[in-house]
Amino acid sequence: MKKKSILITSISVLVCISVLVISLSILNAATPEENDRTYPTSMSKEEMISKATNMSKKDVKALIFKQVDEHFDVLKSKLGFSTKEQAYGYFLGMATRESTLNAGLETGSQSAHAYGPLQTAETAYANADPSYMPETDVPELYQYDFLPKNFYDAGISVHMGLRKLLHFSNEAFKKYSGVEAMRHTTVAFNTGWIDGSSESWLKDYSDEIAALAGWYIYNGHLYDNEFTWTSDSKVDRTNPWKWYTTAPQVTSNPSSTAIVTPSATSTSTSTSTGVAVNYAVDNDWGTGAVITIKLTNNSTSTINNWTLTWDFPGTQIINNMWNAKYSQSGTTVTVTNGTWNGTIAPKSSSEFGFSITYTGKNDKPTNFTIK
Repeated sequence: MKKKSILITSISVLVCISVLVISLSILNAATPEENDRTYPTSMSKEEMISKATNMSKKDVKALIFKQVDEHFDVLKSKLGFSTKEQAYGYFLGMATRESTLNAGLETGSQSAHAYGPLQTAETAYANADPSYMPETDVPELYQYDFLPKNFYDAGISVHMGLRKLLHFSNEAFKKYSGVEAMRHTTVAFNTGWIDGSSESWLKDYSDEIAALAGWYIYNGHLYDNEFTWTSDSKVDRTNPWKWYTTAPQVTSNPSSTAIVTPSATSTSTSTSTGVAVNYAVDNDWGTGAVITIKLTNNSTSTINNWTLTWDFPGTQIINNMWNAKYSQSGTTVTVTNGTWNGTIAPKSSSEFGFSITYTGKNDKPTNFTIK
């Protein structure tokens, strides 16, 4: 009888453990991405802060765009963005309002302890202070533990900032819609609650972020080293959410205007190594464009440390690239992987993006070579 009791108890314990494991896996269904991390885990907190603080504005933008690219499907679904450009502008607006694009800024303490360009609070992380309200309702994005190697990593900080915002969007979009849902989602990132803020604070925080986003979008400063700041008189605040409610217009410089092409066009080419190269034009405004290239390994062998080359058929010049490194000599472009995306397993993919300027036609290249 005693042995039977022990057996039943053991089975009960195993069942409880199994239920707990399943529950935790549901709450954090996503897996950590190697390319979320900007710095090696062996780097000290002080060195990570120093490196992040010294990042150029252009590099901080690329850091944010990298996370937007990785999670755009979720951002589009939950926040209502129709183009990546809208998402880029919005998060640049937030990073400007929170840190003036300073990736190494640390402020506050306890629940207000925040770090990075988006000023992501420690409340966003798993296994932080147990008195914090849990943010376990965003299974699409991995929730990193509250550890120095994660909290002070610039890339993970942005990742967790996106995740925290999506947590509040789950509540706000149940109660509100459109611009009002975005206003209350945005203010909750600052206050911790979708409701309770005065209309004055909604204007000073949420609408200010939207106006700053518009400055980047409409003045052609998404991809360069230029930035603005809160209370900058050059920012148009008359209709701050216009870019969110209508197809955004951008300018390659402040004196010329062009319409962004919202729907991407793409071509796919297979290389001799069994890698498919998909070249997609995300946005094109007549004198410049944003491109995403997706490499898919259709071979049976893992690719390590790839190099992609091609020739532009026209006058295209790359002026910024994210998620990879490049050089351009005349029309010939050579791209090498970053430290985080050099390995492409069979049937897996890797993406990078860049912006170009051009005159005349923006024909797509077709002579891709990878090695």
